[in-house]
Amino acid sequence: MSILRAALYGDRYFGISCGMAVLDMRTCAFQYGRPERLLVNNATADIACHYNLPFWMSGGLSDAKVPSYEAGVQKMSAAVFNISKGRTGNISAGLLSVDEVHSPVQMVLDNEAAGYLKRVFRGFGTGEADLAFETIRDCAREDTFFASHPHTAENARDCVWEPDIFSRETYSQWNKKSDCDRARETAVSIMEGPALEPLISEDCERRILKIIKSV
Repeated sequence: MSILRAALYGDRYFGISCGMAVLDMRTCAFQYGRPERLLVNNATADIACHYNLPFWMSGGLSDAKVPSYEAGVQKMSAAVFNISKGRTGNISAGLLSVDEVHSPVQMVLDNEAAGYLKRVFRGFGTGEADLAFETIRDCAREDTFFASHPHTAENARDCVWEPDIFSRETYSQWNKKSDCDRARETAVSIMEGPALEPLISEDCERRILKIIKSV
């Protein structure tokens, strides 16, 4: 593809991309979520690194047919592996069943997962305010709980990730709704709410629809 783009469009860079998948040995079904796909992606990334070439890999996809634990494991695993190779840990929001299904519920769950990953790979600071030695000492001397300290109130929002869908309460406080239940409520409220601001122009939308109709 790089050679064709250079010949036809004048591109002046060469890179490697990887979109390998696995066939199920019983059904011969095309599978996105198998661990072997991650291994091939990462081996190809090592080749690109050896030759000092840019590299792209697909990820954040799933074989699951509905929002589920299966979908979460497959999407997050691919994203984490990609990030570990210094690449973008993308999650294809809402896509399921090897791109056959788009689920608004899964889209909300994927957005939550993306926020989770961003927080993990942002890491934590090591500055004076981050380590908070003075706060620890004050709480120890005064025998007070750190959550009531002003330093905690000032820094908690930046330090601790706040979930919208994932559980944040104890079992006794739980309202008996799963993450999928809460994601479904969020998706419905968005769809029933005011129309979202379009991100493309009307002319661009018309041209896209024209292309779709011509296929």
